[in-house]
Amino acid sequence: MEKILFGAGEVGRELLRNGTISPVAYFCDNKKSGEVIDGVEVISFEQLKKIHFNYEVIIAVRNRKVRQEIKELLANNKIGYRELDELDEVKYAGELGYWEDVYNRENHSFKNEFYKRLMLGIAEEKNDRFLSEKVVCDFGCGPRGSLTWMKSPAVKIGVDVLVPKYFEHFGETMINHEMIYVTSTEKYIPLPDEFVDCLLTINSLDHVRNLEIISSELNRILKKGGRLLASFNLFEPVTECEPQTLTEEIINEVLLKNFEIETYRIAERDEKETYKNLIDKNLLEKANKDCPCILWVSAVKKD
Repeated sequence: MEKILFGAGEVGRELLRNGTISPVAYFCDNKKSGEVIDGVEVISFEQLKKIHFNYEVIIAVRNRKVRQEIKELLANNKIGYRELDELDEVKYAGELGYWEDVYNRENHSFKNEFYKRLMLGIAEEKNDRFLSEKVVCDFGCGPRGSLTWMKSPAVKIGVDVLVPKYFEHFGETMINHEMIYVTSTEKYIPLPDEFVDCLLTINSLDHVRNLEIISSELNRILKKGGRLLASFNLFEPVTECEPQTLTEEIINEVLLKNFEIETYRIAERDEKETYKNLIDKNLLEKANKDCPCILWVSAVKKD
């Protein structure tokens, strides 16, 4: 169903720009009624009352007082709506449900041996000695224990917004991962500036709502001269759990502009073994929009 974003301010424009809410038919904002923002018409509340039956209304406002006033206005006029917090709850429930299925499928445990081959493949290293005495961080780590295989780092940190929920459900397994799990938000990673020597992120950035904010945080926590090892799923459609569709252009503009690229490899995603073509070096010169692709990047943060 097409959406109407109630609020044409910063939040509404950001939701439109990053594709978090899709498809958007109109903004509703009396102060900007008649304007066109990024190709989307802004309608008045009177117009909304006439057409809302055919659309889903999303309150695109963060200010609590203003949001409450909008909720009362919509309720008084018997107009249904959803809030951004509801969308986050749906997203998080979907992600947790995915990991519960994996946990049950893998006999109430998590297989994590494959991370060694995957992460060394991205780094183009034979072993983890290049991480000796380093602070290593995996953003969007999930509950699998992605860094368990590493023996050389001084500190291994997994960062994820759902860490508390993961420990509620999988704590007996996760406690043995030999990692420090840190809870982030959609806006902040609670680590000091330039704290991390090597930052990994594996198919996680399409799960965040505000790519620019999280990219800025990733840059902030990585040391100058620190290494980024990343895997991105390209051209995947927006879902409730994955509100971003990533492209090379978006990744280069938002995340990689402060990095010197070491290696940059693209391959079609294998249906059975996701990273097989990258590991076997069956690479593409350019991503193909007509099929799911994966981009591997190794890069160093500029001084």
